[in-house]
Amino acid sequence: MLQHTLAEQLRFNAASFPARPALEVAGGPGLTYAEALDRTLVLATAIRERTDGSPAAILHRNSPDAALAFLACQLAGVPAVPVNNVLTPVEMDYLLDDSSAGVLLHGPEFTDLIPALSPARKPVTVCSAGLGARAEPWESFTGSDPAAPFIIGYTSGTTGFPKGA
Repeated sequence: MLQHTLAEQLRFNAASFPARPALEVAGGPGLTYAEALDRTLVLATAIRERTDGSPAAILHRNSPDAALAFLACQLAGVPAVPVNNVLTPVEMDYLLDDSSAGVLLHGPEFTDLIPALSPARKPVTVCSAGLGARAEPWESFTGSDPAAPFIIGYTSGTTGFPKGA
């Protein structure tokens, strides 16, 4: 049985090894554990302020924010719904509707795609690049249950529409 969540593990590592590399990016700057925790708090604050408790969809290319968004969802107490960036807008609409995503956290490279999306329930869209540094302190977040749903992954839909699992 899990004793703590991945987000809590990041906090433990940031307290114990703040200057050690947490995420390394090929050809770009990485993040230390302290920086990764700070960024996770920024993302979690943005999600919590904009969600009604429904899942948060994540539309990012591989990046530190893509990885940390999952921990931010866990910290904010909502399941993460990864959105494959090669899906068509119609396929993304289906996924957003089926998951009942209340927030769509996206990278700046997808800003021009957002107007093409038209799910029945329009989630609040948030570009992670524009969030700045405003973050609530760790203590303001309610601890997540390690057994609670963390990610709603969608199947490929080879025999019909994708299904959340």
